[in-house]
Amino acid sequence: MAKNKKLNCQEIFYARGDVILRAMTGRGLTVVQLASRAEVAEQTVRNYLNSNEGKPWPVDLEKLKQVCRVLKIEPESSYSIREVPTTPRETEGDAADLRFRFVGDSRTVRSVEGVWDAQSIDKEIPGLITYTDPGPWSAKMTIRQYGNRFEATGKDMGDDGVLAIGTLLENGNWARFEYWVDNTKLREYGTAMVEFKGCGRIMEGLFMGRDHGHSSNGMVVAHLTLTRDEEASEAFRISNQAAH
Repeated sequence: MAKNKKLNCQEIFYARGDVILRAMTGRGLTVVQLASRAEVAEQTVRNYLNSNEGKPWPVDLEKLKQVCRVLKIEPESSYSIREVPTTPRETEGDAADLRFRFVGDSRTVRSVEGVWDAQSIDKEIPGLITYTDPGPWSAKMTIRQYGNRFEATGKDMGDDGVLAIGTLLENGNWARFEYWVDNTKLREYGTAMVEFKGCGRIMEGLFMGRDHGHSSNGMVVAHLTLTRDEEASEAFRISNQAAH
């Protein structure tokens, strides 16, 4: 007998972003590298990374198998099945990104490529968020830029892998990105918005995300500062040029 489905619901196969992120970090691959080797669109990989039970992204199983082949993991471990309301699927583009992609000449967009030191400190909000241990967090991140899109990979002070994917807005004066920390115990991920300071060495702003480590409500709001490591960035630039 066929399984009864809820009215106005459909059964979908959706990507498990945590599994794909962990495999990517373990193999040291960026979004661009994984997409190229798997012969799928970069946006497909980004959609998979964003997918979870609360925000399931439907997958093309053949494309997912190509991704799993590169990551050397079993396809069955990279997706789950659930019933979701039948609603129009999200578009792969981002209207806000298109609207604010460039102001003026697109060739003037700032470059954020290089090596950056990230530091943050948790911010308490009375009546909303308190912390048992509002300590600092830090990471060393390498940013690769593709037009007004960028991705950052690195390790934090606990040696957990960190991945960020984002967009430069207003010619790069602002950056918006999503981040994930490869720590299945704490399940840290969220969204950040930072301003690129005029000196060209600092980006500063806030991030908000999930953190079950020491927060009163399972979330964290923190002040974030990224400082460009000039020496390491120059070495990265030279290495990049040699590779091409």
